[in-house]
Amino acid sequence: MASKDMVVNYNPDYGYGSPLNIRRGNPLPLDNDYIKLSYDDAINYAQSDPVSYVGEIIAVVEESLSGEETTNLYQIIDTSGTLKKISSDGAVDLDEITEQEIDDIIFSVFGT
Repeated sequence: MASKDMVVNYNPDYGYGSPLNIRRGNPLPLDNDYIKLSYDDAINYAQSDPVSYVGEIIAVVEESLSGEETTNLYQIIDTSGTLKKISSDGAVDLDEITEQEIDDIIFSVFGT
């Protein structure tokens, strides 16, 4: 199924209609690897974990010395595990990600 079909066929009650739809039952991510507590942990995961993949988004939640938490989102952009920052404080900054990169993410997840 093409990525554009995925968007068109989406139903908020039933997802994409695939045989297995997943919905969280609590306020935690479905994937244990989505949140990292340091940038070093994110790099290590992206470069060495066999389940990491190009296009994957990783949230890095860090606590400063003053106790403030910050959240930054990174995307794995190549098979070497290079991370590109795509947001600051959890909101995607469109100045940091191009339309072509968005298309590449969609293609890497959904195919043609």
